[in-house]
Amino acid sequence: MHARAARYLRSAGAPLPIRARHLEYALPQDDPRAMPELLEAASHTLATAPATSVRWIEAALRATASPAADTESTQLLLGQALLLSGSADRARRILEPLVTSTDSPSTTAVPLYARCDRMLGRVDAARNTLSEYADRLAAESGPLCLELAILELMDNREAEGASWVHTLFASGAVRDPAILAAALTMRSMGRLTMLDMAGAQEDYRTAEREFARLSDTRLLDGIHAVAALGWMAYFLDDQRTGLTHLERAIRVARRHGRSFILPELHTVHAYALAKLGRLDAALAATEDATETAELYGYSSIVPLAGALRLRVLEAARRPRMEHSGFRRHRAESSGRPAVCASPRGGRAGGARVRAGGYAVAARASPARSRATGGRNRRFHCRDRGNRGRRNRIRGGRSR
Repeated sequence: MHARAARYLRSAGAPLPIRARHLEYALPQDDPRAMPELLEAASHTLATAPATSVRWIEAALRATASPAADTESTQLLLGQALLLSGSADRARRILEPLVTSTDSPSTTAVPLYARCDRMLGRVDAARNTLSEYADRLAAESGPLCLELAILELMDNREAEGASWVHTLFASGAVRDPAILAAALTMRSMGRLTMLDMAGAQEDYRTAEREFARLSDTRLLDGIHAVAALGWMAYFLDDQRTGLTHLERAIRVARRHGRSFILPELHTVHAYALAKLGRLDAALAATEDATETAELYGYSSIVPLAGALRLRVLEAARRPRMEHSGFRRHRAESSGRPAVCASPRGGRAGGARVRAGGYAVAARASPARSRATGGRNRRFHCRDRGNRGRRNRIRGGRSR
């Protein structure tokens, strides 16, 4: 019945995702068009329903008896879909041969493989993978150097992060407008951690203008640095501008299947909303942060989002202090600290978050913005710890 339905829908010119729902169950091994149609349908739904994409890719592989059909591009698509649906361990197993079994691995596969390690808590392994292939793929290493710069600065390794940013500028990779915008952002953040406020401001302003010029398609090449831009806007009291970039990046990430970076975007989004006094929106954003952090294994985000949630509830004088849901994360949280504006205060905040003391992390840093006033003053980033990662993936699970 499913095979007849698939043939009828094909003759009627029905959209691929509709046909794929029947092809998935028909598995017509004598139909040479079934596998390419299933794979194309999986590509179409990758961004909005990655778990469905996984099913269709696996059905396509079952639908053909030819080992040649199991190509590198098919495995890469399957790895992406697994990663986006929250199955980092399976994604890593699929992507590993694409990275380790060839002298010239795909520059797409390497950062995805490293991202799996990061999500699984293997930060050092992710760092080693990225640095190894950044050296081996020198001519195409711009995205890898950028990923390394972000990873090092998130981990409070300012010198190493600055070194990779310098490599980016020296390599000529910054001729790509998206890489330039991201590299300027990371350099501004590095300067901020070293308390070079004038340099940080200058690079931030230039980075913000460069990001604003990018089309949505070009933005994808540097989208994982937008969270850092949002933190810079937050630290420099330009959070309204930061919100514009964050909200655009969230829309683009959802539309184009970069959902695994949404936790980072939504965490800083929540903090910026809270600082502006938009408490209800900030609460909703912390829920998105927690949900997606759990889906993608970002244990460090749960206490960070919980800390903000408690502060917002306290500020709004709401009776329900819903902190019980975060208690279970206190012992298991092993996230690393994020970039911070004050080396001393930021590391103190990060240490308290890592230890599970999310309720007091907001007071850990002695630094406080003099520019914020009124009730929003309490939301200035006093913890500087554990850089955020969060967001809800609409359609991230199979419907």
